[in-house]
Amino acid sequence: MKKDYPNLLDITAAGHLLAHETVDDGVREIKEEAGIGVSFDELVPLGIIEYQQTKEDFIYKELANVFLYESAHSFDDFTLQPEEVSGMVKVVLNDFEELWTGSEDKVNI
Repeated sequence: MKKDYPNLLDITAAGHLLAHETVDDGVREIKEEAGIGVSFDELVPLGIIEYQQTKEDFIYKELANVFLYESAHSFDDFTLQPEEVSGMVKVVLNDFEELWTGSEDKVNI
């Protein structure tokens, strides 16, 4: 039901930072969208992904600071914000890396 990019996998918790905020202020999105509290120092930085797409009357530019969070939580521990997250899946990290880099075109979830 998402307006942009429906029915596709995306970052679990993502949001926009205000001009006066730093990247570590973004952890609030994890609580809002996934229902668990995480501190910034628990995250493992993967880097920044630059993304741009232009369609008819739509220009989208993004710098996504991407992190991993090693979690002992079960799926029952998460409370998803239905307007933002329709579900979560679990994938082996190496399998995801192969999907992300394009060496594989599908993964088991």
